[in-house]
Amino acid sequence: MLDAIPGLAVLLDRSGRIVQVNRRWLQAARRHPGARNGLGVGVNYLDVCRRAAEDDDREAAVVHAGLRRVLSGRARHFQANYACRGLRDLWFAMSAMATPGLGGVVVTHVDITTQRAPDLAARGSRIRLAAASRLLTTREVSAALIHDLRQPLTAIAINGGLAHHWLAERADVPAPVRDAASDVLRQTERAAKILDSLPGVYGQYQLQVAALDVPVVVRKVVRALEYEALERHTTVSVSVDRTLPRVRASETALIQALLNVMSNSLEALPEVPAGSRRIEITAAAAGDTAVELRIRDTGPGLRDDVARRAFEPFFSTRPEGMGMGLAVSRSMLTAHGGQIRLARSRGSGAEVVIMLPVDKQPDQRRRLNDRARARARK
Repeated sequence: MLDAIPGLAVLLDRSGRIVQVNRRWLQAARRHPGARNGLGVGVNYLDVCRRAAEDDDREAAVVHAGLRRVLSGRARHFQANYACRGLRDLWFAMSAMATPGLGGVVVTHVDITTQRAPDLAARGSRIRLAAASRLLTTREVSAALIHDLRQPLTAIAINGGLAHHWLAERADVPAPVRDAASDVLRQTERAAKILDSLPGVYGQYQLQVAALDVPVVVRKVVRALEYEALERHTTVSVSVDRTLPRVRASETALIQALLNVMSNSLEALPEVPAGSRRIEITAAAAGDTAVELRIRDTGPGLRDDVARRAFEPFFSTRPEGMGMGLAVSRSMLTAHGGQIRLARSRGSGAEVVIMLPVDKQPDQRRRLNDRARARARK
């Protein structure tokens, strides 16, 4: 269950001894041998912090004191930021949270170097400086959201894992209940991946691009919004050609873009009668090089002045809106050759078009194999 937690994570018993580590912790240990002072299963984490504090490491002293309070039951949660000088001056956010269900404390470390790094790229012109100011504001907002969301997400992952384990051992539990518990863990892990990718939207981050099946991605998004659509008395219809070629894209980026667009539609649809609330999703080939996704709703639509600014950062028609959903979606999609735009809807409502490049790698491999066979025949 620790694998669903964002960042590096270990489980300590009440004495401070490490009893479990997650996959990210193991990967970090392999990338930086010795950097974590041999912090593996069986090592007393609290003693390591104490020895570092005795060596006049002030940050270790703060961590040691906070961790002791959580392990002793005097506090439920402790967090602190620290610099890891041995790893190219990286900064981490450390969090310790008591987990009664596991009989110990979960300690997580999240890399926050990007959020702390000053943005110097905008010096030189007023236009670039203004753009950097907005970028910094967005980074700060995203960093705060990421920080605030990690703690409840960690609790969801832990408690969801306990519930899933308990339900799996009971034969009298209906299959739909077990499936629901499994889905909680899957959605938690997806949320962790989204949090991991958010800093990259506003900084130098390479989205993981792969060959994707559009029908599979669309099903995931529709399933994620299923309950919200029911609560808002909205019908979601999907018409996707199952013979579509795979596209070359980031799954996280595409899912988030679809979620942003559909969420906007769900928020606009209450302005029309319940029986007329619909969201239609279609996908079809656009020639040999792209796949076209269309998301159309039956809401009130967008005024021309709003449509012109829909993809501008910080522009929103809602007082409580940040105005970043469509802007972020466009940033993520264009990063790997995709496009997103507004289209003139047929009738009422709004319509968004997403264009994704077809994955050409299979064709390239086939051509290389054909050439190799031709040379072999000569």
